[in-house]
Amino acid sequence: MSTLFENKELEFGGELTKKEFKQYNLYVTKKERYRLFFTAILIGFVCYQLIVPDIQLITSVMIALALAFLMIPITRMLSNYKAEKEFNSDQLIQNHISYSADHEGIKQRIKKSHSHYEWADILTAFEHSDMFRLQLSERKAIVLPKRYFENEKEVEAFKELVKEQLPSDKIKFM
Repeated sequence: MSTLFENKELEFGGELTKKEFKQYNLYVTKKERYRLFFTAILIGFVCYQLIVPDIQLITSVMIALALAFLMIPITRMLSNYKAEKEFNSDQLIQNHISYSADHEGIKQRIKKSHSHYEWADILTAFEHSDMFRLQLSERKAIVLPKRYFENEKEVEAFKELVKEQLPSDKIKFM
């Protein structure tokens, strides 16, 4: 639920679900999973060439590709398992989280805990079809599912606020 005030303060919030946290984790680990995929192709190809040196090049490539494609569901399952374990162990993120965003930054409230993030604290702002991800470090982010906002107008207001406050090279919106 969110409200846009005349002074350009946007209030929104909700409870992050396990499914949303897993999806966030998949977004964060996407590059790592791609690197692993291409590394598996290379290692598979080299190893197969060393084990069976007389085999045709195309056969080695096909086997390496097959092994790499087997890695896709395995890495996704491992990523989901890790995310679920992290979500279950973090009691704070399982609570209702309230946010307010304005020209000074983003304020986060969980129970009695209050945090203020200045716009300069945000390394990169990502927009996905279902959420915003404001990266504070490589492994820490403010995860904002779009359902936290009351309507599309408020989603657009948040996007405009981010665009006003962050340099364009830090914004990766759709």
